Amino acid sequence: MNSEVKEKDIEVLEKLLSPVTKNSAETAQKLILKFSCLANVCCADVDRLTEALSGDRKIANYIRLSVALTARAVTDSYKFPKVYTREQIGEYLKGLFFGMDKETLYFISIDKAGRLTHVDVGGEGSVNISNILPRKLIETALKRGASSVIIAHNHPLGVSAPSEEDIMATISLKQLFASSQIDLVSHYIVGLDGYYIFDKFD
Repeated sequence: MNSEVKEKDIEVLEKLLSPVTKNSAETAQKLILKFSCLANVCCADVDRLTEALSGDRKIANYIRLSVALTARAVTDSYKFPKVYTREQIGEYLKGLFFGMDKETLYFISIDKAGRLTHVDVGGEGSVNISNILPRKLIETALKRGASSVIIAHNHPLGVSAPSEEDIMATISLKQLFASSQIDLVSHYIVGLDGYYIFDKFD
């Protein structure tokens, strides 16, 4: 990270912390030094933040609450059922995953008119078939009346580029949904650098 971006991260964090500590500048610098960037601070859990803050759990909880409220503000601005562009879906998912410190899989149901109708949790932990309950995914998609679905998962502390495991899991899920006449149209992977759309299955 270049010094200009780091200074901007410190400035933003300092403003966030000013209502809860008189030493907001020093605290912001300490956190950015520890976690490298603001995005990593936002993804850190309460215990890691508390440790970095020398045991100050009050500030750690304040940061986590601020992150949760920011993410909620983004996702609440989206209404369902509605048609959204690929880019709008990407921005929604960035908000949905914002601040999450655990790898999580979501899937979005889409009706015949191309409207996004529901967002459901598909599993937690690394995204592979062993951590996903295929029967649950199919049952939920059918219950939602989905003709197609989008899946999405996050790389909490990494880049959005798909791993070999991500690719293999996506192909398996594509076949799984197809067995119930449901089309998996894309797989979004959200990382600290934004998001990657995996929609080429050939």
